[in-house]
Amino acid sequence: MRMKTRQGYAAIRLVLANLILLLCTASTLNLQGCGHSPKTPKTTLIQEVKEVYDNLLKATLLGRALLYDDNLTGRIVWNEAQFMESLLNMYELTQDERYIKIFVEHAEHVLQVRDDRAGRRDYAGRLRPGWQTGGYYTLGVPIVIPDEQGKPALEVQGIHRAGNDRTVVEIVWEGCDRFSLIVLNDFRRTTPLVVRFDGLRLEEAEAVVNKGLSPASWIRIRVLSGSLPQQGVYPLTETYRMVLHELHTPIIGIPFLRFADLVFHDPALDEYQPLAQWYVQAFEESFQDYQSSWREDEVGGYFVFEPGGKFWASGLPVPYNALSANGVFLLYLWRVTGKVEYIEKTAALARKIRAGITFLSDGTMTMPYWVRDSLPYTGWKGLLDNPVNGLYNESEPDPATEDISHFSLTLRFMVEAWQEGLVFQEDDLRAVAQTFTSKIWRPFRGDAYQLCDPDWRRGF
Repeated sequence: MRMKTRQGYAAIRLVLANLILLLCTASTLNLQGCGHSPKTPKTTLIQEVKEVYDNLLKATLLGRALLYDDNLTGRIVWNEAQFMESLLNMYELTQDERYIKIFVEHAEHVLQVRDDRAGRRDYAGRLRPGWQTGGYYTLGVPIVIPDEQGKPALEVQGIHRAGNDRTVVEIVWEGCDRFSLIVLNDFRRTTPLVVRFDGLRLEEAEAVVNKGLSPASWIRIRVLSGSLPQQGVYPLTETYRMVLHELHTPIIGIPFLRFADLVFHDPALDEYQPLAQWYVQAFEESFQDYQSSWREDEVGGYFVFEPGGKFWASGLPVPYNALSANGVFLLYLWRVTGKVEYIEKTAALARKIRAGITFLSDGTMTMPYWVRDSLPYTGWKGLLDNPVNGLYNESEPDPATEDISHFSLTLRFMVEAWQEGLVFQEDDLRAVAQTFTSKIWRPFRGDAYQLCDPDWRRGF
């Protein structure tokens, strides 16, 4: 297999992840670091990056604000994991072991709060080697609204694709055995969304409210008696807690495995060998816990979200960006264990992802968010007897193009797989570069160092 130097890739990653981001951030934080010309010597630039990064570390108390106790709102996967990778970036650039020591402090904490070690059970009572989520990610836990006598009258559950923890329902009696069911949700909205079901009779309420249930629906109901539900406002704030292995676990695990890879190849880090071995074991345990979600077809391999789970897409194929995160995760598992099963799955994922990319005649590329021809991509209708995830009879097609934020996960996998000679070709990466320069990048007038201008109309 084709191997590129680790140092070379570290330099590229550092320039992209630290130099531009940190220097531009520095100007808005009134830190020193933006303003040298492009002719500044490399050693000076490195020192400048280090100075800016260290100032940011100091301002955040060495990242201690990121020592979260749980991942219920995705804070470990989307905040802590990226911070941990930045520490490894800085060690690779500077060889300053202080960054490794801070990394270890964070790594130890993240493993301490893993569900099986924290004694945190999921919705099914299981202690799993992962980090459960809930909040806006998962389906709502059904509530039971009583009648006037306090007996169960109506069960209501939040079933939207996101934001179920922000759903509130209101029951208003209309007279003549009719009532209104009003749904309000302010998830990522300044003005709450309102959905009304007016003039409902108990005998027809389920047919009306549950008609055409889809991931865009906000609630489903079940009538429990012949009495009207009591008037009032009922928050549906409690959502199920589950480990979203197929998306969150690889992103959390990558910095741990990358650390192990560094330790195994850097004699200066020999004292960290026991920790590195422990991290590898921990994430092999995590992977074993969700490898049953692996699927293969004639194109390659992919994961589905755990069937029977409490995520709206449970049982459906994971989108390309999450498959890519798994690809990087499995690639690092192979690097630190040498186990063939990991590199075989990495290659199968690469084939599946590359098959989803369309290379255009102008030298650019595009791809959808969802796996091409999967149910989320094509949509579905009329599944009354066998609804998707036990809930959804229908769904509109979602062939939307991938966004550049999520695509960063895919780009990283493309680069790392290409370095190992797996599936992706240099022309594929050139197509990504051409797409960026011709369709994404907004040209500006001025020298390159003016990218750091805090005015968004001029800067990066």
